[in-house]
Amino acid sequence: MSGTPDAECDAFGSIAESCFTNSPFPMVVVSAGGLLLCHANPAFSRLIGDRASPELGRDFTGAFPPSTRTTLRDLVGRVLASGQAERLDGWNDLGHEGAILPWTFQAWPWFHRSGSTLGVMIQVTDVAEELRFREQSRDMNEALILSSVRLHEMNEQAVLLTGQLQDAQSRLEERIAERTAELTASNAKLRGAIARGEAAERERAAVLAQLATVQEQERRAISRELHDQIGQLLAGLALAQKAVESALPADFPARSRLEEIRLLTADISRKVHNLAVMLRPTVLDDLGLVPALGSYLHDWSARTGIGTDFHSMGDGACRLPQPVETALYRVALEAVANVQRHAGATHVGVGLQVLPDRAILTVEDDGLGFDHEAVKGSGRLGLLGMRERIIQLGGELVIESGSGAGTTVIGRVPLKGRS
Repeated sequence: MSGTPDAECDAFGSIAESCFTNSPFPMVVVSAGGLLLCHANPAFSRLIGDRASPELGRDFTGAFPPSTRTTLRDLVGRVLASGQAERLDGWNDLGHEGAILPWTFQAWPWFHRSGSTLGVMIQVTDVAEELRFREQSRDMNEALILSSVRLHEMNEQAVLLTGQLQDAQSRLEERIAERTAELTASNAKLRGAIARGEAAERERAAVLAQLATVQEQERRAISRELHDQIGQLLAGLALAQKAVESALPADFPARSRLEEIRLLTADISRKVHNLAVMLRPTVLDDLGLVPALGSYLHDWSARTGIGTDFHSMGDGACRLPQPVETALYRVALEAVANVQRHAGATHVGVGLQVLPDRAILTVEDDGLGFDHEAVKGSGRLGLLGMRERIIQLGGELVIESGSGAGTTVIGRVPLKGRS
């Protein structure tokens, strides 16, 4: 803005008057002489409402509640004397609704351009919001302090818990190390026990195999002795009895007794033969498993009256290793003996299948059957004997049975070196 100083001051005065009039804050101007009310802006009129009408040219305190007049007069006097702005805080019923609220009176000296004091400008401010903000800030500060204290306590607890956790972890690691050492020692002992058990099992299997071999050798020897010696004696007895019978007259009174002796001798000879076959049939050693089983089952069927059906498949004409032939022969004999003793069957089917890598024996009857699970732990020597013979050769024995459904015995033995 350009022009003379008086024009600039006039322009400034116009600007100041415009700001005074349009200010949202209630404001009044008090003259220096007589403390008369010179100006009051619209915001001030709205503040006091109908309770008091600001009358220009009169004592300015008349526009304010009586409780504040003395205080305001003193405030204006101090500002005029000092030429410095001053603030006054207090509670009063300045508003037209009569509510006691916190107000602030801010007073400034009003100077002429010459430097003389024309009056005092007073601005009235409702500081309720400010106080509420301060209270909220104070509450927030207190909450923040409490939160800080709580956070500090939580940090201390966290440090304590961390220490406890580290101690617990250390103890746990120590305990794990101890348990690991104990388990390692226990595993070592267990492995040793297993190794000793396996060694003992191998020794037991070797002893059982050796015992089976010795038993078969003894059976073979006894069978041959029965066949050769006792058989020859019985044959000689039969010849002698026939010679005596020929030498006696036809009407000799004791001829009937000689016939009884002949029949008894024949029966003894037949039983000796069966016993020899049961112990160790010579046909098993001379011809092999298939002829031996066929011969035995034929005689067994004739003796027991139970029908039999025997068939072989595969490479059955070739001889199997002697331990395999002996084991399968004994298992077959024990199986049909169990049929005779327990099954009440009318027919037994026996099958032998020889494959390049294994031999499979099957004995199946149409008898009463039994609960295999209930009998499994009973320790019946017949079943245990069959299973032991097959297991010694690295095979397996499977028994399938049910009440009223007959019984099937399946023995599988590997044939090493025949693939």
